[in-house]
Amino acid sequence: MSGTWQALKNQPSFCASTMLLLTDGTVLCQQENGRQWWRLTPDRFGSYVQGSWSSVASMEKARMYYASAVLADGRVLVAGGEYNGGTDDVELNAAEMYDPLRDIWSDLPTPKGWTQIGDAASCVLADGRVLVGNLGDRRTAIFQPGPDTWSDGPLKEDTSSEESWVLLGDGTVLTLECSNGRAAEKYLPESNEWVTAGSTSAMLVESASSEI
Repeated sequence: MSGTWQALKNQPSFCASTMLLLTDGTVLCQQENGRQWWRLTPDRFGSYVQGSWSSVASMEKARMYYASAVLADGRVLVAGGEYNGGTDDVELNAAEMYDPLRDIWSDLPTPKGWTQIGDAASCVLADGRVLVGNLGDRRTAIFQPGPDTWSDGPLKEDTSSEESWVLLGDGTVLTLECSNGRAAEKYLPESNEWVTAGSTSAMLVESASSEI
């Protein structure tokens, strides 16, 4: 994405908090803690540095630090938001979907029974579904594109707050528990469960912030 960062320098009055590579090779960039989005289209040779910028539709809600996913059908899912355009933590409980073909954002329901999503951890699974963690407890939820519905996921061993989830080559999801020092766990999609994944040899979590 180095070419994209170079292209950002050529975009006046722009501060991006989120950058998403879409399935068609264009890049969506969000205004920091705002509603506005821009789209970077590479030139015919694939150069982002020589590409062109265009504004696209704005989200319904301003947000910063949230779960996001580019779906296999090209749409973009955003859910939550630690901030909602201001400087106070709000842990937003709201989700939206962007359709790049129609240039439209539309509201989505959130997982049933959840009161906050905030800066939730998330990961697109190998089958295209999206796994999202609850900010305040051990619950997870799974978003199914197509019917665009949420279902309950399995409980983690601990809260997913501040975690980073990584999809591995075997289709499992690995994370380090920010609330539990060196401990790690994995999500197994075939059995739909979280299991212990050992521990790291070094402490990777900053104790002051409980962040990696």
